[in-house]
Amino acid sequence: MENKNKFVDYFKRHEESLARQYAERPEISKPYLEKRWEYKMVTFFRPEHDHCVTDINQEFQRLLSHFSGQELKNFIIMTSIQDVIIFGRLMINKATNQSTRDSVSIEDLVIREKKKYESLHTQYLTTLPYEAKRYIIDSREPYKRDLYLRKIFSIETFNTVNRFYRELLQKLDQKAQKNLVKASMYQDLKIICELHLFDLIA
Repeated sequence: MENKNKFVDYFKRHEESLARQYAERPEISKPYLEKRWEYKMVTFFRPEHDHCVTDINQEFQRLLSHFSGQELKNFIIMTSIQDVIIFGRLMINKATNQSTRDSVSIEDLVIREKKKYESLHTQYLTTLPYEAKRYIIDSREPYKRDLYLRKIFSIETFNTVNRFYRELLQKLDQKAQKNLVKASMYQDLKIICELHLFDLIA
């Protein structure tokens, strides 16, 4: 691998570039975002375990009623920034635990991680019923790509995706809910990898 310090420095610089914007998160959102941080740290670092999404999602839904218009957009963007920061910490953890004999570059490691996440995303996606697959592919994928890669989305799109997700959680059994959460998580991770690849190649 490239010098580990270079790898760590890259992701730390990336986090620092987001820190000022994240610091401007609304006061009312901070308790939720702190709980979400803990949840995302566990799910990103230990994705093989089953994690309950119900409580964190219920709190998210309650908090939405406090925002509208641009404030709502800013809040949703804060959640995406949080994901990108945590992903960076995950990559730093992977880098520091890599063998010194591994000559993989930063770019190659991100590509490798992206391929792994794509495979796991597909694995869980295939277990889902048709309606859930349609949600993941047709609704969530384009919305999340706009959110992570461009930080642009419409309130209408967000409301549609959020409503679809709430309805699915009510319809699916516990096993399907867990697979939906994992398919969604790996979808997020692979898109965040794309974000870094754009940055590294630019």
